[in-house]
Order: sequence, then C-alpha cells, then structure tokens
Amino acid sequence: MLQKQLVERDELLKKKNLAMSKCKKEGADENAITEEIKLRLEELQESTEVKTREANENLEKYCSLIVKYYKLEEANEMLKTQVSLLSAQLKQPTSDAVSTPLLNSGNSLTASNQSVKEMRLDEDTTKLSSKRQRYEDNRKDNGEPRSPVPETSSKKKRKDDICQNLLGQENTDGEPDGLPEAVKKGIYSV
Repeated sequence: MLQKQLVERDELLKKKNLAMSKCKKEGADENAITEEIKLRLEELQESTEVKTREANENLEKYCSLIVKYYKLEEANEMLKTQVSLLSAQLKQPTSDAVSTPLLNSGNSLTASNQSVKEMRLDEDTTKLSSKRQRYEDNRKDNGEPRSPVPETSSKKKRKDDICQNLLGQENTDGEPDGLPEAVKKGIYSV
C-alpha cells in the first residue's frame, strides 16, 4: 500500500509538473503575443503619424490653391471689366485728336491733364526745331524770306483743337460716356 501511495504521488507530481510547464508555456506564449501586439501598435502609430503629416501638407497645398484660385477670379473679373470699358470706349465716336484711355473715372482727369501737358511740350519742341529749320530754309533760299506766321497760327489752332477735344470727352461729373449701367456701377463700387 505504501508503494501504491508512492506511485499515486509520483503521478500527481508528474501531472503537477506537466500543468506547471503548460502554464509556463502559455505564459511565455502570452508574453510573446503581448510583445508582438506592442510592436504592431508602434508600427501603426508611426504609420498614422506619417499619414497625418501627409494629409496636413496636402491640406495646406489645397488651401493655397483655393486662395490662388479666388485671387485669379478677382483678377479675371477686373480684366473683364477693363475689356468692357475699353470696348465701350472704342465704340464711341472718336475724333482725329489723341484721346486718353478712361480706365477709371478717378484717374481720367489727371491722365488727360498729363497728356495735354505732354502734347504742349512736344509742340514746343516741334516749334523750336521748326524755327531752326525755317531759319536754315531762309538761309538756303537767299531769296525772299518766308513768313513764319501761317505755320505758327496753324499750330496754335491745332493745339487748341486738341485741348478742346480732350476736355470735351470728359463729363462734369467724371463719368465716361457710353458705358452700360452695370459697368458704371462696377467702377464706382471699387
């Protein structure tokens, strides 16, 4: 009987050792699984950070493209307005005199004043050069000297005509003639 108890005890020890080894194996397996899950989680976090950075960069690019698009739309509208103004101005009857472009009513008066001054300067230099030329012509002819009066009076008349035409093109309220109402509203809303 003692021997029978010893055999039973040995069997119980074997079972206990077997159960302990199984638990150790399972614990080791659980530790390995836990480590594997931790590694996988770190990889996913790194991947998420990379994707987030890429998404932020793409979002910034998209926003800058939208801003550029709206700026281009505004520039396009401004150019369309200018084209319609210029086409309306070209459709107006023009005289032989030089006219200044009326892109906006605020600058039209100063632009016409500047162009009148430039024409006066050009005509003054033309007068000087023509006087020299007439003097040289008189010296070449050695005959009867020509009278400079007709040329001077025609230049004065032409100068006065140009000034009158430029001043006649502007209205007293600073609004260009012949523009559609939508264009007039667009000019003054700016």
